[in-house]
Amino acid sequence: MTILFSDICDYTSISEAMIPMHIFLLLNDYLAYMEKVIDEAGGFIDKYIGDATMALFDDEATDSALQAAT
Repeated sequence: MTILFSDICDYTSISEAMIPMHIFLLLNDYLAYMEKVIDEAGGFIDKYIGDATMALFDDEATDSALQAAT
């Protein structure tokens, strides 16, 4: 099992300069994109933690975690 954690670099600074609706749209777009990438790489999302995503890849797809991360 491989676990992939990803989040938006400098998210706190970025979000402090945005209005709430723009933050909402940014997060929705980012999380939708990550869901697609992780799914295509053979993983599945275990949970969302704010702007972070925790994804799991089984033994057969461990190398795919690296592919999804790039």
